[in-house]
Amino acid sequence: MTGHVFKLADEADLTACDLNRCADVLADVDPVMADNLRRAAERLRASLRAEGHPVTQDAS
Repeated sequence: MTGHVFKLADEADLTACDLNRCADVLADVDPVMADNLRRAAERLRASLRAEGHPVTQDAS
């Protein structure tokens, strides 16, 4: 079961990366939505960190 939990955590971390990439694309067109996506990604990563899972840092 532990392997499944870590696989889900990895998928969630990748989702956070995708949210940030989408935010980068939307930044000029819809800055409010871009900020919402970035906050969602950070909340997702904060949850992962709280559970002890490693998270990826997006390239700035």
